[in-house]
Amino acid sequence: MIEVPWDAYPVPDAPFTANADRILWVLQHSYPVTSTADIEAALDGVVAFNDGLSEQEAITATQAAVWSFSDAVQPNLDDFTREGDDVDADVRALFEYLTGEDNTGIGEQPTPALSLEPSSLSGEAGTVIGPFTVSTTADTVDVTADLPEGVELVDGDGAPLGDQLADSATFGVHVPADAEAGDGTVRLHAEAHLNIGRLFVSDTDEIRTQSLILAQSEKTELDVEGTVDWTAAPTETPTPTPTETPTPTPSETPSESPTPTPTPSESPSETPSQSPTPSPSDTPDEDLPDTGASPTLLLTIGLGLVAAAAFLLRRRFAGAAE
Repeated sequence: MIEVPWDAYPVPDAPFTANADRILWVLQHSYPVTSTADIEAALDGVVAFNDGLSEQEAITATQAAVWSFSDAVQPNLDDFTREGDDVDADVRALFEYLTGEDNTGIGEQPTPALSLEPSSLSGEAGTVIGPFTVSTTADTVDVTADLPEGVELVDGDGAPLGDQLADSATFGVHVPADAEAGDGTVRLHAEAHLNIGRLFVSDTDEIRTQSLILAQSEKTELDVEGTVDWTAAPTETPTPTPTETPTPTPSETPSESPTPTPTPSESPSETPSQSPTPSPSDTPDEDLPDTGASPTLLLTIGLGLVAAAAFLLRRRFAGAAE
């Protein structure tokens, strides 16, 4: 016998060709690829096996399910085996599960993959550096990190990140504000399983033999790393508090001193007071002695003295003005 690709069955119009995806699903979800304990767990609450599911019961149900798809052979559901009603009930329950609506088939499967985008980020202390995004075909991804004390991985809400992530999960790296400049590494690890079927057919057209089909789950170890680095937060120079300068109390504005009247340089003689001109009387006082001076002469002398005094006052004020 020779092995051929799963999708290269030698008889194109055979039931196997049309049902290859559902046959592979049967092989991957039943014994021996899946243990009897895991099968019971998958059907918990749906099927109650009698004293559990035995390996022989699982093998019988699996073979019947494969033949129903590959050769269009339907078993007698009321009489699967010669082992009694309890065994028949267990085999029938598993057969109906493997060929029922849960069987959606396994078609082309993606190549196992794990990536972290971006692979490197830089930032500053006091911030959350990110986000990083996980992409994988694995069910879960284990996360570890090599980071300085105080620096931690956080989820999208800023909470500490768990140890496992799923596809499309995002996270960041929280760096405290007082952290020094530094860097770190984030490591992701996953195991991806590729469910494949192996098909063996006769190597000659002259001899027709029963084809042999096997199920295989290939486990692939996947690892990827990401790096992060940051600078220290800038030191803020404190702004000095200005000292309030007291406002001086203004002194009272002194009253303006009067400008002294300039003293004239010349000291004029004292102005004689004007003697009143006596009123002439018709009759001279008999008691006054007769000096022999004429009244007209006395009047003329008096007027001369007044004119001289006026002249001196004018010179005095003229000198002060200069």
